[in-house]
Amino acid sequence: YRCSFFYFHFSKMIEFDVTPHLELPDLSNCTSKLIVEGQPVSCPRMTHRDKWAKRKVVLNYFAYRELLQINAKLQNFELGDKFFALFVFEPPKSWSNKKRKESIGVPMIQKPDCDNVTKGLLDSLKAEDKSVWHIIVKKIYGEKGMTIILNF
Repeated sequence: YRCSFFYFHFSKMIEFDVTPHLELPDLSNCTSKLIVEGQPVSCPRMTHRDKWAKRKVVLNYFAYRELLQINAKLQNFELGDKFFALFVFEPPKSWSNKKRKESIGVPMIQKPDCDNVTKGLLDSLKAEDKSVWHIIVKKIYGEKGMTIILNF
C-alpha cells in the first residue's frame, strides 16, 4: 500500500511515492506553498573563525539560505507560524542504482537531523522565529533534492 504526494512545478507534475507511515498533514487547507529545488542543508555550528576562514559547510549553508530567500521572494511566499516542511534528499551516490531506486520516498534516518535543517529554514525565512508554534517536518529520499514548505 502506497500513497502519492503530488506537486506542480513549472508546468510539469512530479510525483513522490510516500509510504503510509509518513502521515502527511491535511493539505486541503494549505494557504501558501514554497518549492525550492536543491539539496537541503542543515545549520552548522559556527565559530568566530568562520568570519575569515570560510569552511565549505558554512559556505554551503549560506548558499542554501540565499536560495530559499530568493525563491520565497520570487514566489511571494512568507513563512507562517504554522507550517509543514518536507525535505527531500538525494540518496548517496555511493549506493547501487537498485538501492537508490528503492530508497525513493523512504524516510531518511541519517544526518542531517530534522532540527538542524529546520533551524536553517527558520533562519532563512523568518526574522523572528519566536512566533512559530506548530511545525511538522519530514525527511525523505527522492530523485532530486528539494524543500517543500506548506503554510496551513
